[in-house]
Amino acid sequence: MGAWPWGGLVVTGAVTLLAGFLVGALLRRNRVHVSQLEAAHRALLEADRAAAIGQGELTQSRERVKRMEGQQRTLFVDNPVPMWIHCPTKGCVVAANVAARAAFGLTEGVVSPEGTPAHSLAWVLDTLAARRQEERLGGERWSFPMPDGRMLSAQLQVRDLEFGGVPCLLVTAVGAADMLTVDSAPLRHEMAHEGGPNWDDEKRRFATDLRLLRRAVETTDSGIVITDATVADHPIIYVNPAFERITGYASDELVGRNCRFLQGTDREQAAVDAIRSALQSERDVRVTLRNYRRDGSLFWNDLHLTPLRAPDGVVTHHVAIVNDVTEQRHYEDQLAYRATHDDLTGLPNRQLLLDRLEQAIRMADRNGSSVAVMFIDLDDFKLINDTLGHAAGDKVLRAVASRLSGLVRDTDTVARFGGDEFVVLLTEQGDATARNAVIERVTHAISQPIIIDGTAHAITPSIGHASYPESGSSADMLLMRSDMAMYQAKRLGRNRAVGYDASFDANTSERLQLVKELREAFENNEFVLAFQPVFHRDGRPVAMEALVRWNHPEQGEIPPGRFITVCEESGMIGELGRRVLTMAAQHHKRLSALGLGEFRIAVNVSAAQFAESLYEDVQQAMATYGLRPGALELELTESMIMDNPEHAIATMEALTHLGVSIAVDDFGTGYSSLAYLKRLPIRRLKIDRSFVRDLAENSSDRSICQSVIALAKALELETVAEGVETAAQRDWLAEHGVDELQGYYLGRPTRFEGAVALMVKALPADHPVVARLTQPMAAGVA
Repeated sequence: MGAWPWGGLVVTGAVTLLAGFLVGALLRRNRVHVSQLEAAHRALLEADRAAAIGQGELTQSRERVKRMEGQQRTLFVDNPVPMWIHCPTKGCVVAANVAARAAFGLTEGVVSPEGTPAHSLAWVLDTLAARRQEERLGGERWSFPMPDGRMLSAQLQVRDLEFGGVPCLLVTAVGAADMLTVDSAPLRHEMAHEGGPNWDDEKRRFATDLRLLRRAVETTDSGIVITDATVADHPIIYVNPAFERITGYASDELVGRNCRFLQGTDREQAAVDAIRSALQSERDVRVTLRNYRRDGSLFWNDLHLTPLRAPDGVVTHHVAIVNDVTEQRHYEDQLAYRATHDDLTGLPNRQLLLDRLEQAIRMADRNGSSVAVMFIDLDDFKLINDTLGHAAGDKVLRAVASRLSGLVRDTDTVARFGGDEFVVLLTEQGDATARNAVIERVTHAISQPIIIDGTAHAITPSIGHASYPESGSSADMLLMRSDMAMYQAKRLGRNRAVGYDASFDANTSERLQLVKELREAFENNEFVLAFQPVFHRDGRPVAMEALVRWNHPEQGEIPPGRFITVCEESGMIGELGRRVLTMAAQHHKRLSALGLGEFRIAVNVSAAQFAESLYEDVQQAMATYGLRPGALELELTESMIMDNPEHAIATMEALTHLGVSIAVDDFGTGYSSLAYLKRLPIRRLKIDRSFVRDLAENSSDRSICQSVIALAKALELETVAEGVETAAQRDWLAEHGVDELQGYYLGRPTRFEGAVALMVKALPADHPVVARLTQPMAAGVA
């Protein structure tokens, strides 16, 4: 110690600093009593600070310091733990004890060449020096290659130290005697010093890890099962509490048994076969299977099974992680059910029907049998839905679904195709006789009265049917052709069953061709308007109704009866309505230019246009052509209004605010609610031509006309009679108070110029524009 640079500093107390340092970090490992050294340290400091210290006391202090130096030599030089002082500035070891020189081959004052353990240590220490103080004090294990092929592993603890006036590091290599040979065979040496790594520490760490692992296994929500693979029946040897909760069995009821007992008698599962295969091939497997709790209730089990192997590769155990996924499975089943079934009736929907129909066709091919498809539409269902409300309509649909389901076998299918349409799939139908018997039962069952709010309502079906293989070779074709047959039943008067006939295809082809030509008509602007005058009962002209015509390039002018229905079915009716509205607004601008702006133009509105964009269409037309209030009248049907009365009222009120008048067309043919009628912002009721036609012969028609006229007057509405074809009809209606008249007797639909000429002719002679408008005009009759 006297040869070290700090030797002359002992008197000034530096050696005491080192002693205190070693006490905190190292001396406890050699069982030196800390209290003795601390006492000596304090005593030396007190001695140095005392200026008038006595010579005897100084001698005693020096003796204590000398004893401390001896102890320090023992602690540092002779300590079996490798210790040395590293100088980062010089890059070498400035002091090392015997153990450090022996273990690491350290040489004081020499910069170790690259590739030596000492050089590696220098790099490690430079790294440690840059870390926080608490990290360096905690230590970190490093491994170093030795010249003889060994790997030396040591936990390095580092403290800052000033040595010879230069910042240095005091390094302690704890556990440096743990060495490994080149072939990785362990050479262990248990350190005797206190706090070093030993087998007791390893046991304690292992016990801690084991307790942590067991706690995790016992608190997890997943069930865990361990089975013994060395025994033939793979008995359970451990279950965690979560598995007990999932199954309802206690641990002592499970241990020693094979897990298969949880399946009960439900062994025919694909998942069970997958587990057997995995056990035989000693591999992982993940399946979902049905198990049963202690109370007998079913639960779905998501099982992940893993084999555990011994060091020699032999499978000794299996670990299964079990999760109860019953709720998830139920939710998935509900989603699947809702994807394939109708919410209202619970019947299979169109998707599931197609799947079952395809299966039935494949089965019929194998068995040489046939399949029948019945397409059913409820006659007048819309009437019930509109007049009694959607809740009543839903009751009808559920009642029909229940009756149909009770008429067929388990192998047959009843599906709701959409709206009020149902499909019955009959499998393995041997002949037409059996099929017709089912059709009769279906017709009879549906036709029975349905009680709604205490009132009986009768409803009838229109049925179209087709069979495989006679009527089609695919599911889509059978459905399409049975649908075609159903429409034929509608055309023939409804409440009947019609089988598919090949001639229907020709009609379908014609309709497809018509749709194609209609689309071309829109592109080529082939639609034109005809106008029919409307007169007051005193003979004065008051309005004209705009009626659409199709000016076909080859067939000439086509009336609306031949194409309106196709436009409705193909989705083109909305666009047609917008074009008619725009053309009517254009013609009213022409009326105004002629001085006849007080005449209104009436336009029929389709249900599709009314439900979608009527307000926007009218607003744009009026703004574009500058129509005055009252110039435009919209004619709506009763059923259109009653389909959604509240929406209809809101739309109609918005339209009246634009200055549009509204008339109810074909009044009396639908079923209006008087409660709603008095709330509707309408101006006129148009009496349908069916009541005007037989006024002279039919007293009922006369009564209906009188009732409508009286109702209108009570509601302060005007009336317009359609279909006036004789003078007698005109006179009777005028006598009984009808406000306006329209019909062939007064004027047929013509082009704009012809209608204007008829109206001008009926104007009084003193009308300001009569003289100007009596010039010859070409009147083309539509």
